[in-house]
Amino acid sequence: MSTFETLRQLHAIIGSALIDLETNFSGKNLDWPSLDKPFAPGAAEIAAAQCVEATNKIVAAAEQITATVRGPSFTLFDASMAYHLPACLRFVEQTHVVEILREAGSGGLHVDEIAAKNDQNALKMNHVLRLLATHHILREVKPNVFANNRISSTFDTGKSVKEILADPAAKYDNTNGMAAFIDMAGDEMFKASAYLTETYTDPKTKHSLEPSQASFQRALNMDTLYFPWLESTNRVRRFGVAMIGSSQWEAPDAILQGFPWGSLPKNSLMVDVGGGIGSLALKIAKVHPHIRMVIQDRPVVIGMGEGFWKAQLPDALSSAHDFFEPQPYRDASVFLLRAICHDWPDAFVIKILKHLRDAAQPHTKLLLGDHIIPYACPDDTEASDLPGAAKTLAPAPLLANLGRASAVAYWVDLTMQTMFNGQERTLSQIVSVLTAAGWKVVNVHRVGDSRFSHITAEII
Repeated sequence: MSTFETLRQLHAIIGSALIDLETNFSGKNLDWPSLDKPFAPGAAEIAAAQCVEATNKIVAAAEQITATVRGPSFTLFDASMAYHLPACLRFVEQTHVVEILREAGSGGLHVDEIAAKNDQNALKMNHVLRLLATHHILREVKPNVFANNRISSTFDTGKSVKEILADPAAKYDNTNGMAAFIDMAGDEMFKASAYLTETYTDPKTKHSLEPSQASFQRALNMDTLYFPWLESTNRVRRFGVAMIGSSQWEAPDAILQGFPWGSLPKNSLMVDVGGGIGSLALKIAKVHPHIRMVIQDRPVVIGMGEGFWKAQLPDALSSAHDFFEPQPYRDASVFLLRAICHDWPDAFVIKILKHLRDAAQPHTKLLLGDHIIPYACPDDTEASDLPGAAKTLAPAPLLANLGRASAVAYWVDLTMQTMFNGQERTLSQIVSVLTAAGWKVVNVHRVGDSRFSHITAEII
């Protein structure tokens, strides 16, 4: 097949997906949300979130066309200097630019006026804002005048600048978590990534899978593990809210579709292991109040979550628990671990899961929520035959893993490696660690084309 034939096929994939989107929206008398306007929760955004398959095809095909027609050197320049994006995003988040622009209105605000409000250097900030506008994060509506758009407004905390300045530590409280996630990603995670090469090539650490010998420790020149460090630096409050933001990796209400909660008998027990402040368990409890809930996490996290639970669902229980110790609840119908296994190397995951296996009853199910890393080629492994698994996610000539449309899963994978010596796993790797811990995968559930999946296992 010639390159032009490939390009025409990719063009056709975009055209077909666009027709699907337009047909879907015209039937609802809606227009697709505008990039130039702030994010507005409502019918159009809800409908857009339900069009994952079509949007993923457009993203994957457009990126593959770009990679094909653009000069290779420019693609490499782009990739090698993209480190400025998280740095600039964090600067904008830390200096409350999005909230300032929201208060300024749709006409935007001159960079000098922004600088007067957040006490920054206007010349330096201008370069930051223009780079983000060039990547469709913010808009430059007139020379040196910037305004929010659909993307930037997504990490607006919704609070007034006056309120934020009065209590900066509470900025992220009661938000969607995106601002907290951007700050976390541009802070310790960005710094850890910068030391990937040194950590991977140093003879002392290149083969180590110890959580204390990851790039994160090298970047901060210490051997403290990440979560104790969080607690010692008062970043744990931000982390808890950032995890709410990370739930946007998943399709809306994916946890409700990822397991047959309604089939559990009344008073069945669900133990959310490493459940944070309990936002995910609360989502389940609101729809399935017949299920008893227990939230387990580190003592400091449980302390943060108690107020949240008392206000939202006072009947739920919380319990400080180290998941490397034996599991105290031995009557659970479901053990839930969302985004836990990816924090740890295989040997540590197996230890966590063995404790759950030891506490399990014959009817107990294990539910993992994690990204499944697809191969960039068709999957011909035995695991691909499991119920719900997929050998390929896209039609040729797209990459089998949907390329750029799946990039978040691979960003998270490298983050887990540089922060913890952990990893996101292929389905074969997930099956392997579960089997070693005494569990058997029985089902894989994805919503739409999301890489974030729910894997159900039962005892062997």
